Amino acid sequence: MSENYNLRNIQFGFSRAETERTEAPSLLMERYFDELGLIDSALDGPTFLFLGNKGAGKSALVNHLDLQFQNKYNNFSTIYQLEDFSFSNFSKIIRGDQEPESKFPDAWAWILLIISLESLSRDQGVLHPDPNAYQQTIKSLKEMGFMPQSSLRHIANLTSKKTFKLNIPYVFEANDEYIKIEKVNDIPMFVHNMKKMICNARTTSKHIIMLDGLDDILTTRSVQYKSLGSLVFEVDRMNDLFKQNNVNIKFIIVCRIDLYEKISGANKNKIRQDKCKYIDWYKNPRNPDRSLLFDMVNKKTGLPGDFFAKYFNFKIFSHDAPRFLLDHTRHTPRDFLMALKKIAELQKDGERLTQNLVLSGLRIYSTDYFVGEIEDELEGYTRSNSPKDWVEFIGMFGKRRISMKEIERKCSEMRYDASELHQVLKALFECSAIGTVINSGNGEHYTFRYRNRNSNFVVGNDISIHVGLRKALNIP
Repeated sequence: MSENYNLRNIQFGFSRAETERTEAPSLLMERYFDELGLIDSALDGPTFLFLGNKGAGKSALVNHLDLQFQNKYNNFSTIYQLEDFSFSNFSKIIRGDQEPESKFPDAWAWILLIISLESLSRDQGVLHPDPNAYQQTIKSLKEMGFMPQSSLRHIANLTSKKTFKLNIPYVFEANDEYIKIEKVNDIPMFVHNMKKMICNARTTSKHIIMLDGLDDILTTRSVQYKSLGSLVFEVDRMNDLFKQNNVNIKFIIVCRIDLYEKISGANKNKIRQDKCKYIDWYKNPRNPDRSLLFDMVNKKTGLPGDFFAKYFNFKIFSHDAPRFLLDHTRHTPRDFLMALKKIAELQKDGERLTQNLVLSGLRIYSTDYFVGEIEDELEGYTRSNSPKDWVEFIGMFGKRRISMKEIERKCSEMRYDASELHQVLKALFECSAIGTVINSGNGEHYTFRYRNRNSNFVVGNDISIHVGLRKALNIP
């Protein structure tokens, strides 16, 4: 078979960055694409929050940074996952009768300070004006079971136990300010003194602590959004504190944008303006043929020359093949790479790339990958019917554009939960499974969230089903 058409020998990567790190780490190191300037933003300056849609490359960023740091003796990095974090136990860390929300800042500070000291404990170059107190603190945390490298879940679960007691070293004995606090509940005092302890530490090494896994937090409970909001603001305060005191530690959070928009807090927009970077791959609405995703694939495949000029230099229904491929995605690296991967898996030895082969590959991409991604996006938003039921409900209409009246009528006929309907539709809009049709003075416009992150779902407008989902639902 001609080398010019053999896609099966090309490594397009994996849908999860963690799997890619295990199976093909070079794709996350030498072939990592950073035209958006994410690495410099993460390592230098005030930016600590990275927002993006699911599949935008948030986990790829933290895994790239972690691999990069492992190759340098004076750099320390750790990735902590929140995917299995117990928020019910987290709310019990600070005891007392006050509202849970008022306890969240100290509870997050407690966790963040523990993992900060854990990172510093691996750095032999740390200097401290009171080395005995510093070492006693680390020893105490180890004895309590918080080190080495405990998960966030373990820290929260251990601290929340009724049998948990602080083993406080002499440097943290209660002073006049905290004299009335019992030792079993001395965490606020411990937090206060741990901050002072870390702020006096000096090292020439760089420490980054990355928090990932927020994409997997799927909930309708407002208390969890309040807890996550508290985490973002506590990380902001901690980063500022460390920078003001010349401590070489920085926290980084990667988070789905729709999740961030649900959290509450007076400073949310300030953080987004000053200390946040949005991972946006939809850069050329008037010239989509020059999408950064094409450049990303060129870097990922590691081939000389232009990948698409070599492999996809033909038309599909009068459209350039690369543009046709891109239209079946939500303009994220994961979608685009999975589309190419499914086409490659379908290709047989000796078979040329043709319009029919690409169309068959895109159908498999829709049925095996895209619809599953959409069902995953609905987890946490549905109660009476499963995500699969709701996706099939959308497909019952058999057409790409549906009016809200039709949807509400069908919902009533099928006895689906009407109160859940708009919530599900909004979630589908947030993940760009559907768009909305907007009437303006210049005619009708179709808008999807991936094209305009400031667009909102408006109840009453017709909806349009994404082409990647239509193929899975057998909608022409």
